[in-house]
Amino acid sequence: MSESVLWARTQDQIELLYEARRRGDLCAACGRPLEPGETIYFERFVVGPKRSGYRARDSYRQAPVGRECAAPDLVERAGTERCAGCGRGVIYSTEHDVRRHQAVCSTHCRYRASKAAEEGRQVAEQWGARLKRLREARGMSRPEFAVALAALGRRTEDSEIAKYEEYSYYPRVPTFAALARVLGVSMEVLLYGEEEAERIAAERAPTDT
Repeated sequence: MSESVLWARTQDQIELLYEARRRGDLCAACGRPLEPGETIYFERFVVGPKRSGYRARDSYRQAPVGRECAAPDLVERAGTERCAGCGRGVIYSTEHDVRRHQAVCSTHCRYRASKAAEEGRQVAEQWGARLKRLREARGMSRPEFAVALAALGRRTEDSEIAKYEEYSYYPRVPTFAALARVLGVSMEVLLYGEEEAERIAAERAPTDT
């Protein structure tokens, strides 16, 4: 990691440090506004009055700084990453790399990236919701669906079908196969969805050599 350690001693410096961590578009060392496309560097700060030597109880914080305030070894480091929230270039110290899960330039961008990931998970259709959609598309009620399953030797109560559809509970493989057969789709389509099933089928298809 970078050998330099910066200090945030006064109340104004401490407030600037936390504002820079929150926004990501300020240099925590000098307060200069950072350009949207400018690469930022995460330096280590000691927060509090300066003392002779570092102590275990010193409070350390990582904060973004501009190129002119970053240590030379950090500026020369290769491997710029992209902030998951805004896309700007980010370079971390090795210590910070070990503890983080994604590149972000600020707490604001961490929230944006987390929100986007959560929305992406919500958009993805659960297999139970797909089961309900396909059943309704075929004009079948849950009791009618249960009768069709029983005809294939898989006796299933309406309440069980409701659990599959509403909570995506997984049945045993023979029952899952019967669900797909009644709906007239493959097990891959029922489990993964139409587009993903097509991709899987394409990967399995033999290629000309």
